[in-house]
Amino acid sequence: MGCYEIRLWVIMKKEKIRLRNSENGFTGTTIKPLDPEEFRRQGHMVIDFLAIYYKYVKKYLVRSQVQPGYLRERLPEFALHDPKPIEEILKDVQKDIVPVITH
Repeated sequence: MGCYEIRLWVIMKKEKIRLRNSENGFTGTTIKPLDPEEFRRQGHMVIDFLAIYYKYVKKYLVRSQVQPGYLRERLPEFALHDPKPIEEILKDVQKDIVPVITH
């Protein structure tokens, strides 16, 4: 399986979404796709995460209790050049997103 060159990043900044590509200064990066076993392992982690969420969904408030812009303040200004491990991503989702979404 080959590598894919990523030339387009979507960047959220304030209320606007803008695209950066090689024409406006972004040089791109190459990301190696997951091998099938790692893809399976990470997929199982996501399914387990969702199953636990559904099991305990009743413990969350029905409506979000945060102000608009809450999540935007927690996002980096630019997309990361290197991917974060799935474990770290799921921890961030559990900590910053799940408690404040409308259930």
